[in-house]
Parts: sequence; structure tokens; C-alpha cells
Amino acid sequence: MITKSIKQYDQRDSSKGSGTIIGILMDRLKYERVLKDKVGVFALVTKNTVVVGKSYVFKDIVSCHVRAVYAAHNTGRSLVMYVKNDDTFYRFDPQKIVEDNDSWINHKGTAKMFNFPIAWGDRLPAALDNEE
Repeated sequence: MITKSIKQYDQRDSSKGSGTIIGILMDRLKYERVLKDKVGVFALVTKNTVVVGKSYVFKDIVSCHVRAVYAAHNTGRSLVMYVKNDDTFYRFDPQKIVEDNDSWINHKGTAKMFNFPIAWGDRLPAALDNEE
């Protein structure tokens, strides 16, 4: 279980992610596999969730790699996003992201990203259960 704020680990040098949000989460969560592209790891697949990380929310909108959303959607897992600025985890229903007309896809570099309102997520307690 993550019992301390993720922000406390921000300056730590991680060989798996050099202090990136996903690298820090890799060091603290039990996960089954990672999702990655040419740039690197963008999500962790746990028993019940697909976990992603974001630095901040922009105008009440967050973005997430399309492959992470579909990985959650196609396997019946929920999508959990850690937002560093808020030091908060949010749980999203991937089916809503995929099917709702208020979400949209754009390209960020070589990646396709889903964009959707942060309000669609439920705030989770400060600690994320490591068994998820």
C-alpha cells in the first residue's frame, strides 16, 4: 500500500523512470505488466486496474494514452490516474471515456491521447491499495 504522499518521492532517482510519475509508481505498486510505446512506459496493469500518471489538470481536462484506456476497457479493469499537482488518485470508468461524445482523441507526439473531464473520476483515498 502506498501510505506516503507520492510527492515525497519526486526527487528520488529511479532506474525504472528517473523520477517520472510512472517510474515512482513502479517502485511502489505490485503490477502484472507494463504498457509502453517508443517513448517508454505509460501505464501499469495491476490485478484490477490500469494505473497512469499525470503532472497536472488543464482546464478541468486530463489526457491519457488511448492504449491505456482500451486496456482497461477490454479487460474489465478500472482506469486509475494519479495527478501529481493534486497528489490525488482518481478512478475512471473506461467505458464512459470510450463511448461518451464529450471525450475526444488528439495526438501528442507519436501517441494518441484520450481527453476527458477530470469530473468523470472519483477521488480515491490517499493510499492506493497495492493489491488492486
